[in-house]
Amino acid sequence: MDDVLGAVFLVGVRVALGAVFVVAGIAKARAGHARFLSALLGYEILRGRGAAALARALPPFEIATGAALVLGIAFPAMPTLAIAMLVMFIGALTTSLVAGRGNACGCGEGLAPVKWGLVRRDAVMLSGAIVLAIAGPGPLTLAATTSDAAAPFARLTGVALLFSLALVTRVSLSLGPRRVAAGP
Repeated sequence: MDDVLGAVFLVGVRVALGAVFVVAGIAKARAGHARFLSALLGYEILRGRGAAALARALPPFEIATGAALVLGIAFPAMPTLAIAMLVMFIGALTTSLVAGRGNACGCGEGLAPVKWGLVRRDAVMLSGAIVLAIAGPGPLTLAATTSDAAAPFARLTGVALLFSLALVTRVSLSLGPRRVAAGP
């Protein structure tokens, strides 16, 4: 009975987490590049081409990650990518809240301001992604039985993605804080 409950739990976490990523990615894409870019710029972390590239890349990444999680494929790369994105989201939200910016979240089509509730939501999602990275996808997946052969590639992909995120973060931090001119 415990095995059945554990399997149901893993499938539930996998599908719920994946669905949230798919819905969020679609909402960002529907909002349009300019609107999402404006929300990203409000965080004052990235600017210029870096922000524009992230605004174009993030919605499809979220949709692909979410779809792969729902289907149970590309494990452990997809939970690893979800972990990296959620850590990035939590960091950006927390930085903005601590700085008192009151900028738009950019979490979907709306322009709702950032709130601590979003940090809590992302922390819960992060917990689920960590469980999936450790325990695997559970049953009911489209993954082939050759997952042992694909595991090194999946791990390498996850490491490459984390390295890329770390590099982007380092470059954006090296640009220094954005200076805001004082009013008249």
